[in-house]
Amino acid sequence: MERVVRAADATQRTPVVSVYPTRARSVRRLDSPRWPFLYRGLLPALGLFVVALFGVTRFANSWIEEHARTNIGAALEAAEFGWAELSVSGQKAVLSGSAPSASAGGGALEVARAATCPTWLGEKTCAISVSGAFEAGRVAWPDLRGTTDGDVLTLNGQVHGEAMRATLLDVAQEAVDGGRVVRVVDQLTLAPEGVPASFDVMASRVAKVASLCETGGAALTGGTFSVQCRVSRAFESQIRALVQPPLPSGSLGDVHVLIAEDAAACEGRLASLLENSRIEFASGSATIVSTTGPLLDRIVEAARTCPGTLRVEGHTDNTGNADANQRLSAARAEAVREALGIRGFSLDRLVAVGFGQANPVASNTTLEGRARNRRIELRVTLDDN
Repeated sequence: MERVVRAADATQRTPVVSVYPTRARSVRRLDSPRWPFLYRGLLPALGLFVVALFGVTRFANSWIEEHARTNIGAALEAAEFGWAELSVSGQKAVLSGSAPSASAGGGALEVARAATCPTWLGEKTCAISVSGAFEAGRVAWPDLRGTTDGDVLTLNGQVHGEAMRATLLDVAQEAVDGGRVVRVVDQLTLAPEGVPASFDVMASRVAKVASLCETGGAALTGGTFSVQCRVSRAFESQIRALVQPPLPSGSLGDVHVLIAEDAAACEGRLASLLENSRIEFASGSATIVSTTGPLLDRIVEAARTCPGTLRVEGHTDNTGNADANQRLSAARAEAVREALGIRGFSLDRLVAVGFGQANPVASNTTLEGRARNRRIELRVTLDDN
């Protein structure tokens, strides 16, 4: 577009026309939205209002508490802490009830604190705080023991009813059906009073561990669960699971699990050494002959990888007085124990036992037989018994 400007010439008085270029104007009309604040402010504000309304109403608290109560309760039941009473207020939980032991109360609190609930952000812990208000159990713990010796499984101690007795005998019968033992000896009696909460669960564990052992077993003494078990590797994981803390009640004592295959391999190596050589003593004494030193060195080397405790067994022939032979066998076993300790084997893993003339391996009517009966044997055992 051009703009025309007319001006009068001073001389000719004729109009002069000048043309100047001008900048074109571009005009666009914008129609404003009918509700300019709707999507920018109102909807987000409305969403925040709904969330805030949910958070301050009793419905929100009830919804949170119900989820916490359900999930924490399920976790306690699964961990066999069903004796614990649960109350929930918001995201705070309190456990109460008569705890069988301090460790049982601590275990229940640990499970409750780890319980998770579904949230908008995924699984989160159900409670921001979990506390305990337990009452100490006043009921005494009955003693119970399950022991496997050879092919016989023995259950002795107290249970609180015939139903519990039948349950334990059913567990023991599984060992018979599985061919691990041939006979079950029932020495169970009924407890004169009640038993602590979860006693049935712990009693079943005693019977189950004993039914899996080749030798040894489990005991519940004063509420303390302990295990001394030589077990086949095939059942090791089951034994470990049964003694895995936290326990549903009681406390965990000493646990010694000896793998039978490892023990047998060790005993085989030691027996091979003693089969070809003998630990010699001066006649009628516990003094080790000096020429036995290299054999003792080899025994220490072979025993380093052995599991459990090494039991040094002393044996004699039947010559002379039985009591004197018993003392001599014990002294010789102790002399070997000390000699192995001097050579670097831990004395804490060595125990000496004298059997005297009670366990002959040959006839005592011949010189050769009596010589064989005067011997030292090495066995892998669970403990110092």
